[in-house]
Amino acid sequence: MDRFPDWNAANGGQIVYERTAVSWSDVLVRGSVQIWMINMSSGKITYLTRGQLPVWSPDGRSIAFGRQLQDGIIQIHRLDIESGEIAQITDGPGQKPYSDWSPDGASIVFTADASALGLWHLDLTTGTRRFLTRQITSSVCWSADGRWIAGGNGVRMTPIAAPDSVQVLVWMDAITPRFSPDGKALGFVDYANHERRATSIIELDTLKKRRLVEYGLEMAWSPDGESFVYSALDSVSNVTVLYVARLDGTDCYQLTRLEDYALPDSTGK
Repeated sequence: MDRFPDWNAANGGQIVYERTAVSWSDVLVRGSVQIWMINMSSGKITYLTRGQLPVWSPDGRSIAFGRQLQDGIIQIHRLDIESGEIAQITDGPGQKPYSDWSPDGASIVFTADASALGLWHLDLTTGTRRFLTRQITSSVCWSADGRWIAGGNGVRMTPIAAPDSVQVLVWMDAITPRFSPDGKALGFVDYANHERRATSIIELDTLKKRRLVEYGLEMAWSPDGESFVYSALDSVSNVTVLYVARLDGTDCYQLTRLEDYALPDSTGK
């Protein structure tokens, strides 16, 4: 099952995403939760590593992602795409699956649960960690102008300079917000009608909501903001795959397929 895509804003040429294995042999070789990358020009997909919820760095050279360690705790890691080197960048208590980069790539924000519940800021140079707010505890994203953080458990937005000044844009039944490149809208999954979840957007000046794809799940914007990639069920294979479409609903096509994941002779790290 392919979910949680992120589009490389630096060059527009690659999308990373989380994939859950659907066969026991795949679990044994590549792990139950995996990170893959697709080249938008060639269509080639590449297994990167075990992990979940990948997000591109602003320069397009690295991804941050969550990985469960032997103690059962999910910590944020960084993968260098060119070298394949992986480094753990968070520690301490609390599950930490969600993260995003600052626009300059110098820091990340992440959410944690349990005793560390809430939103945190981490300086990647000094390692200094700073608590921001308990009002954002799930998925998280950082606006391109660096001013705003948005998070799940509803759709909430807060200024990074005053992180407890949280604005609730959608009270309930909404998850995984993603800022548009121009910062004027948020994409999210709308669960307001539980039988008809939808990939949706909300305009930040008017707070007007629009459902883009009925039964769609998580989305990510193209670098120009004109298209988006999203996850939805493939009726043929009955698993979740990725699609791409323009915001007006045209030029929609399927990006990944279940048969793409035949086990190779060797895999990544």
